[in-house]
Amino acid sequence: MSAADGKDAERIRAWRRVCDVLQRTGAVSPHGGWVINFAITWAPFGGASPAELLETFGVTHARFLQMLHESLDPHGAADHIATIKRQLTESLLRAWTGAGRAQSPVRRAA
Repeated sequence: MSAADGKDAERIRAWRRVCDVLQRTGAVSPHGGWVINFAITWAPFGGASPAELLETFGVTHARFLQMLHESLDPHGAADHIATIKRQLTESLLRAWTGAGRAQSPVRRAA
């Protein structure tokens, strides 16, 4: 495991903990939790492929990102929950749009 792989694993665990807390407190709907967890799963790879999004959700990449935004909408939430939602949204969108994108797990032959 490389250092990058370890950081990705830590980041994924942290994101999943945040999502679990948001779901347990009712700050995220069950459907929203599904969307967020899918985004977390695919974040280290820069997001899911268009085919994966179509098969899983029946939507385009742009629509999925809109669904992610909607799932983590901070409006009406208590200040600390709104902050958590904004931070998670920013982190996941950064991962899905290529800023700070992890390398693919495929290794090249030497």
